[in-house]
Parts: sequence; C-alpha cells; structure tokens
Amino acid sequence: MCISNDLLARMVYLDATHIGEQPEVKHMPMFLAKKEVFAWLKSGAKTIDVRKGTPRKGETAVFQSGANYLELQIIKRETGPLEEVINQENFIAIIPTARTLEEARNYLRRIYESNDDDIYTAYHLGQPKKD
Repeated sequence: MCISNDLLARMVYLDATHIGEQPEVKHMPMFLAKKEVFAWLKSGAKTIDVRKGTPRKGETAVFQSGANYLELQIIKRETGPLEEVINQENFIAIIPTARTLEEARNYLRRIYESNDDDIYTAYHLGQPKKD
C-alpha cells in the first residue's frame, strides 16, 4: 500500500457511525519511528514520545516503523524547549535505555538538529492495545 506524504503528515480518517449523518473527522498524527523506538512503544517501556515542533491535533497517535503500525492514545501534551520537556523525572519514559538525563537529551539531539530556541512537544501515551 502506498501512502502519500500528505497523508503521512496528517492522518485523517472518517468515522461514520450512523447512516445519513455527517461523518466525524478525527485527526490522528502519524509519526515515523525507528525499529528500536517502535519496540519500546509496543512493549510499553516508552510512554512519552518527544517530537520537534508544536503539538499536533488528535487523541490518538499512529506510529509507523516499516510496514508496522501502532496506535496509542495521547493522554496529555507538554510543549517547550528540550530542557523543559525532558527532565530528571521523565527521561527514562522517553529513552528507556538512557542511564542519565544528559544521555537521553543527547539521543534526541542526534535525531533533531537542535537550537536553543527550538520548541518540542512531549506526547504522554497510553498503553498499546493488546492484539
């Protein structure tokens, strides 16, 4: 199945529950994830996902790694500089293999080219649905 870049940027689906009613539009942000990150999310070891940029709309996040997809409920969002959204209390929920806060921040800095004025969003996620 081929998915357009536009669809990857903002995954929207229609939920028509009753015939004849106007369908409800639900926004579901889609995020690409490396295999390692996808495995952390699927196992529940990673419960906070940090992305560069302002918050995306939607109650459910869709993560894609290769041909694999995972839907997780977004419980809450936090926005601010990297130093504010990742801290001593939450860094293990963001990067489960990190031994220190600085190691977790460096992991994210390798992914995103960071400037001091960049904004990040931390998505606090619910547990994955069991198959």
